[in-house]
Amino acid sequence: MVMSSVKSILIFAAFYHPYKGGYVESIHGLSVGLLQRGYEITIVACGEQGRTTCGEIDGIKLYNLSCWNPDWLNNSFPIPHPYSVYKVLKILYKKNFDYILTNTRFFISTWLGFIFGKSLGLPVIHIERGGQHSSTGNLFINFVAKIVDHTIGFIIVRFSNVVVGVSEATCSFLLHLGAVKPVKIYNGISVAPEKNVIYKNNLPYKITFVGRLIYAKGLTELVQATASLSDNIIVQIIGGGPYKKDLEKIINELKLNKKIIFLGELNHQEIINILLESTIFINPSYSEGLPRCVLEAGSVGLPVIATDVGGTKEIICNEEHGILIIPKNIEAIIVSINKLINDIDLRERLGRNLKNRVKLVFNWDEIVSRYEKECFNTHNIL
Repeated sequence: MVMSSVKSILIFAAFYHPYKGGYVESIHGLSVGLLQRGYEITIVACGEQGRTTCGEIDGIKLYNLSCWNPDWLNNSFPIPHPYSVYKVLKILYKKNFDYILTNTRFFISTWLGFIFGKSLGLPVIHIERGGQHSSTGNLFINFVAKIVDHTIGFIIVRFSNVVVGVSEATCSFLLHLGAVKPVKIYNGISVAPEKNVIYKNNLPYKITFVGRLIYAKGLTELVQATASLSDNIIVQIIGGGPYKKDLEKIINELKLNKKIIFLGELNHQEIINILLESTIFINPSYSEGLPRCVLEAGSVGLPVIATDVGGTKEIICNEEHGILIIPKNIEAIIVSINKLINDIDLRERLGRNLKNRVKLVFNWDEIVSRYEKECFNTHNIL
């Protein structure tokens, strides 16, 4: 078989397009950046039940495994069908890859990638995107998740050739799980200089959230806080997920149907368009690695209120870049929103400062260079 000078990377992901979300966009952004630098990229991801597909997106070869995605796991933990796995890996086994890249320690796709890479003697690079043990609102699932983290998760982070954490908080968590020398490389974001929020006092004021609708995103407190906000403020929730029914129940009980709007799952450009028309962005999450939604809000100059969890404070590094609050604090949400609503100059300053920081620190060109140096350098992985 003729050897090629072009390096080939096989990426294992729990979700990929057409799924939406920060996890998917981060993997796609990195893949496109590597592709532009001459790497060949192939992705194996979990798709719909009953369908094993093969295709191409933006020059990236994609294999979607047939998967179950049970409701009792919040539709957040896809389980690949064994025959689908066998069929796809049989094809990939015959191809030449130089590196295996896995994403987030607890997904079955990560374990498959780890075993596949080790069985072929290939370097395995693991990217960890979480900053703490899973928080689902279900104590039993949380308990099982900790066991998985300290067994399968331990094996992955200890024995992968390179382990990447997307923030300082994630690297600390990796050390807790058993990693030896995690490398910090941030998630990237594309910053379009021509797109900027227009700071205005037009009514109604729009508070926007973007993310998967699960317990850990802290939307319960946001909904409850909305009851104490002025009637000239509306909350826009972008995203889908199993927790929507619980939120709708609270909204109905508090009679907030006119103040809280569900916009559903949107594509990246649609989200950017909504952010450009928003007044404030809020991320009340209980747990984060490095929240892409905060980076996206910052990329268009939108002022941000976010909980001080995971790597969020590495984006909002001081009070001149945004407002950090503690999780599950309804009063802090109310006070912070009112503070920004009543001060257009503060909104403009925080949004401008955050955009400059995102553009400087979290641009894809810089981040892809870091991956090349730390992960795809033969000297570093031996």
